[in-house]
Amino acid sequence: MSSVATDNGFTLGVNRSACGSSIVGVAMEAKMGVEGVDPAGSGRIAELERELAIAYARIAELEQELAAVRNPESLPAQERRIYSGIVKNFDLELSDGYISCPEMDFLCGHDVYITRDVLAQGQAGVGDICCFPVCLPASGQPQALHPLLRLASPSGFALVGVYREGVGVSTMERPDRGYGLIQCPEVAAIFGREVYVNPSLASRLRSGSRCGFNAYLNKDYIPSAMTVEMVDATFQPVPGDLSQSRALPGCERTDSAERFNGVLKCFDVRQNFGLISCDETFVRYGMDILLYGETLGYNISLANGTPLSFAVATDAEGHPHAVHVSLGGATEQEQIVQV
Repeated sequence: MSSVATDNGFTLGVNRSACGSSIVGVAMEAKMGVEGVDPAGSGRIAELERELAIAYARIAELEQELAAVRNPESLPAQERRIYSGIVKNFDLELSDGYISCPEMDFLCGHDVYITRDVLAQGQAGVGDICCFPVCLPASGQPQALHPLLRLASPSGFALVGVYREGVGVSTMERPDRGYGLIQCPEVAAIFGREVYVNPSLASRLRSGSRCGFNAYLNKDYIPSAMTVEMVDATFQPVPGDLSQSRALPGCERTDSAERFNGVLKCFDVRQNFGLISCDETFVRYGMDILLYGETLGYNISLANGTPLSFAVATDAEGHPHAVHVSLGGATEQEQIVQV
C-alpha cells in the first residue's frame, strides 16, 4: 500500500487496505473453516481455531494502540508509544511536512503530519530519521508531537555522545561480547537508556571518547548505533534545513497553495522532459522549471508556447520541477493533466 494519498479503510482498529490479507484475511479464513463453510477435518479446524484466536488477539492489540494514539495525553510521558520514520517533505509556505512511518501507515493508512515548530525543536529536516509520539485526532490524520528526537541524518551525524565499553571481549564463542554504549542526554531523555554499539562499530572507538553518530530503533525499540566516529570537542550536529521547501524523490507535496502561469519553452520527446518559462518562478529560483513527461501524461505533443498552469516542488537538492500541471487558463478541476 502506498503511503501517499491512501484511502483510509480503517474500521474497528483494522485498516482493510493495510492488513486485510495478514490479519483480517487469516481471521476470515479461520472463521469460515471453523463454521464449516470450508470444512477440512477436525485437525484443520483446531488449527484454524488457533489462527482465529491469534488474529483477533492482534486486532485487539491494534485497537488498544490506536486508542492510545487518539488520546496520548491520557498516558504518562514515559508510557507513551514512540514511533519512528523519515521526514519525506517540508513546505516552507505551509510551514509543515510529512513523515513516512510504516507503523502508522499500517494502523491508519496515512503519513504522519508534522509542524515546522516540532521539526525545528528537534533540529530535523527532510531526509532525517526521527522518533516521536503521535496523536490521532478525529480527522484520522496522525500528527507528530513534542518531543521529536532526530536519530539519523543523510549528511553527517544527528547525535553526539560519549562512548564507553560494554562487558567482556568478543570471541568466536561469544560474538555478542565486545559491544559498547554511548551516553547521550537526548536519547536518555526519551528512552531512559544508552545507545547500543555493536562489536564491529565498537572496535573502532576508544572508551571515554566523544562520538558523533546516527542511530535507529531495533526490533525491540532499543536505540542502536548505525554509524559512529570519534569527534573532537568542537563538533556539533548540523540542524536540518528548514529554510526552503524540500522533498525526497517521489515524495513531493501535492497540496501546495501557490500556483504559477507560464508557457512550455521546449520539450524533448526522446529524453521525456522539457522546460517551462515563467517570469515569477525565474525570479524565485533563477532558472526555468523542469517538466517531466510523466507529469504531462498523454499531452507530450504540446506545442512550444502552450500556456500552462502549475505548482512547484523541489527535489532533495532543491531543484524545482512542475507538478499538478493544467493547460492554459483552465482550472485544475476543469482540465487537470496529472493528479
